[in-house]
Amino acid sequence: MTLCLAWRNPNGKIRLASDSRITLNGKYSDYGIKIFSVPVRVYLPAPKRDLDAEVAHENIFGMAFSGSFLGVQLLREYLFVVLQNLQCIPGFIDYSFEAVCKTVAQYYPFLLTRIYENLQEDIAIDFFFTGFCPKDGDCKIAKFYVTYNNDYTAFHTGYNILQAVEFLEFIGGGQTSIFAPLNGRPLPDNVMLKMFSSAMNGACGPSVGGNLQHGSFDNKNNFKTSGVIVLNKNNDSAGSFIAGIDMQGIDFCHKPNDLFFRGSFIDLL
Repeated sequence: MTLCLAWRNPNGKIRLASDSRITLNGKYSDYGIKIFSVPVRVYLPAPKRDLDAEVAHENIFGMAFSGSFLGVQLLREYLFVVLQNLQCIPGFIDYSFEAVCKTVAQYYPFLLTRIYENLQEDIAIDFFFTGFCPKDGDCKIAKFYVTYNNDYTAFHTGYNILQAVEFLEFIGGGQTSIFAPLNGRPLPDNVMLKMFSSAMNGACGPSVGGNLQHGSFDNKNNFKTSGVIVLNKNNDSAGSFIAGIDMQGIDFCHKPNDLFFRGSFIDLL
C-alpha cells in the first residue's frame, strides 16, 4: 500500500508527495523510491542513415506510483528506453503532453497483462505522470489507474489528464481523511507537506510509512525529486534522507577526492 498525493497550488505549480514503504510477501521495507524523474526526448525526422537527428523537444518528466513495486520497476525501465527515443512528424504527429501520455498508455496495460500471464503475479499499479507540454506552454499531470471487474478476474487500465486548476488527488490505500476539510483546495506547499507527513505516519497502518519523498518542477520545467531532513530517534541530530538512506550519513558522507551526492532536501523540522 502507498499514500501518494498530487496537487496544483494557487500559483499553478504541480507537486507530488509519497511515502517510502514497499511490501513483499507480507514484509515491509522503507527503502522504496516512489517518486522519480523520467527523461523524455522527441526527435525530428532524419535520413535513415543519419544518427544525428535533431531534437525537437527534451524535458524531464515525473512519475509517482502506488501498487506493485515489481510492476512499476518494469514499466519504468521500458519508459526510460521508449520516452527518450520518440519521433514526431511535424504537421502530422505532435509532441504534446497528451501525445506522450498516449505512448505511456500503450505500454502500461501490455506489460501488466503479459507479466501476469507469465508469472501469475498481479503487478497492478496506479501512478501520476507529469511533465511540460510545449503545445500549451505549461506543466500538466495525468492519473493512470487500474479498475477490476466485480470478481477481480479481469482488469482494465485508463488515464485522465487533470484540469489546469487547483486540485488535490490521491492514489494508494492510505488514510486521507486529514485532507477532507480542504475540499480539494490545497494549502501552502509547506503546510501540505507537513499534513502529508502526519497522515503518512499516523492512521494509515503498517503498510504506509518511512520517509517523505517529494517532486516538483524547476524554472526550466524539468521535474526534480527531493528527499527530507529527519531528526534521529534522540532528536539530537538530523539526517538528509532519500527514502531509507541518509545521504550524508556515515556510510555515504563526503570523503576527500571522492564524488559526492548533490541533492535537495525538504526541511519540515
